[in-house]
Amino acid sequence: MFEPTKVVIQPDPNSLNEQFMAIVEFETEESANQALFLANGWQLDGVEITAEVANGDVYQQFQLILHPRGPQLQVQPSLQITQSFSSSSSSSQSPQQTQIPNQNSHSDSHNNSSYFVVLRNLNPETTTANISSILMGYNPKCITIQNDQLSLYGQMMATVTFETADLASRAQNHANGTFLKGSTISAEVETIRTANEKQRIAEQQKKESDERLRIVESQKQQFEYKIIEFENKIRSIEHDKRDSDHRARVYEERARNEQQLRIEAEEKLQISQERVSELEEQVQILESELKMRIQQEKECMKQSKNEPAFRDLLKVMSFEEEQAEGFICPITQQLMIDPVFAQDGNLYEREAIAEWVKRKGTSPLTREAMTNDFYPDADLKLRIDQYRELHPERQSN
Repeated sequence: MFEPTKVVIQPDPNSLNEQFMAIVEFETEESANQALFLANGWQLDGVEITAEVANGDVYQQFQLILHPRGPQLQVQPSLQITQSFSSSSSSSQSPQQTQIPNQNSHSDSHNNSSYFVVLRNLNPETTTANISSILMGYNPKCITIQNDQLSLYGQMMATVTFETADLASRAQNHANGTFLKGSTISAEVETIRTANEKQRIAEQQKKESDERLRIVESQKQQFEYKIIEFENKIRSIEHDKRDSDHRARVYEERARNEQQLRIEAEEKLQISQERVSELEEQVQILESELKMRIQQEKECMKQSKNEPAFRDLLKVMSFEEEQAEGFICPITQQLMIDPVFAQDGNLYEREAIAEWVKRKGTSPLTREAMTNDFYPDADLKLRIDQYRELHPERQSN
């Protein structure tokens, strides 16, 4: 007897096609194992059932995964499953003696189904002949050895195909824990869907691993960029430091030059002060000499007062007389201070004729072209100076 104590139908979280799964609980491990062998390959409402132990443990419950080869379960299937197990309990045998349903009554199901035992933790040197020797007597249809994508240590895995779930289950029990070429075999039963699902999960994990690797590579590249940027900053800082050191050397050299210039300027200033002192002494000497000379000229003037030319200067002349004496400038019509001869042969006040020639370039009297070549008349200048000294009122003209 292996009547289930509880049947729950719910969506299968591992299904890609929105299938359902049934979790059937039993009171004993023996009942669960008997139901496992009976249910594999069973047809229920046109749906092929594959059974596996829930969570990988053989105790008190197992789950049925329903493939989409017929209509999905309605509300009643939990009762159908319970009645089916109850009606089959009288003809069931012990796990060692239980066989799968008759192949004639389920020929379509078995012709379209394959059962796999996956052997993991295999040594890379394992061959199909090694696997065949271990599973001798269980009639495997096909043995395929390949890399185990779920292994972290580069181990191999073998997928062994059987015609019935019973052979697959017994082969799994026989191979699990077997020691082969230094490794302990781990065996598990899978259906096509479970194998494909695990393959899909492995591929998804590989994609995720590749994505993580891509992210790590991207982070590594960003880190390398940051290292390059940091190195560029260091080079820039070093360049700025070299510039700063160069400027500091330039400033130091400039400071030394300025200090040297200050010393030289102080020395020159001292020399200049000494020279000024000497010049001041010379000026005093010259002033003394000038005073003596003026005194001598005054004496000479006193002596010359009795001369006819000087006597003519004693009286105040009219403008016409001054003009006749050559004292008046033809341009300014005033008493000259610095009389000079021009190219036209006439006498002019130096400043006035220079300005005239600069502006017009001709003689003010003859209108002929004239340059600024002038020649002083010392005698005339002396007479005018004497005349001014004798007649201070003419100083304003």
